[in-house]
Amino acid sequence: MKKWFALFFIAFFAFVLVGCNGAEECEVCEECPVCEEQNFGFGVGYGLVHGHYVGYVEITIDADLNVVAVRFDEYYLPYLSGQVAVDDPEDLPDFVVPVVRTVRGNVVTNYFAEYIQVGSLLFELEVTGEAPTQNFVYKTDTIADIDAWVEDEANAKYYVDAIYAGEVFFADDEGNPLDYAFANINVSRGWTKSATGYWTNPAIWLGWGGNMYAMAQAIIGTDMSTPLGDIEQNVDTNLWHVGDIVTGATLVDFIDYWQVALRAYNNAVASME
Repeated sequence: MKKWFALFFIAFFAFVLVGCNGAEECEVCEECPVCEEQNFGFGVGYGLVHGHYVGYVEITIDADLNVVAVRFDEYYLPYLSGQVAVDDPEDLPDFVVPVVRTVRGNVVTNYFAEYIQVGSLLFELEVTGEAPTQNFVYKTDTIADIDAWVEDEANAKYYVDAIYAGEVFFADDEGNPLDYAFANINVSRGWTKSATGYWTNPAIWLGWGGNMYAMAQAIIGTDMSTPLGDIEQNVDTNLWHVGDIVTGATLVDFIDYWQVALRAYNNAVASME
């Protein structure tokens, strides 16, 4: 009998918890602890980070406007995603251009798509300088550089949305798709750093994921009101300080990511108005 009574009590208690699910149910179970209405705001931020990537941040805030959840990611721009895999450098495919640069003291030749379609925009490669110190940008008649273009949040969002719509691809001079393979190993796996194992060298323990986690932990529980002037990197430890908070992050462009996160935070606040 006691066993059956216990089972009945558990079943009844479970029913009450499920049934009491939000403010609209509170008139029938006012003592239920989950009946306190919870208000949360959610926002997304976009922008240029680390020179050649679109930063993406999701932030959730509570009723007190404090951050309760953060997610960072980055999308590849043509600095990497514009590189085409070439079998024979002496016989380049159509609409592929070599760029010869000096990277960390080494002369490197990469092969870039001459055109990249992004939504309704057709970007063209412009190479300047002489080998081995050439430089390049992707531009249109009205956009001088795609990297600078995505500094604007709306443009960065446009780029990301175009990726998910399947509208970012190698193209000919009329915007027709070209079926060329990506040369960069990470980009060949996907469009985001989180999905492609970016910066996961075992010899570098923190890496990309560790830095993103450290930044997120520094943001959670705050209202992101720390002035940019109070965010600095300690020259001895390389750790970034956000006011009195010592983060575990060491990456160079911490401020870039913070500013995109701040956009997400402001959008989360706006979602509650």
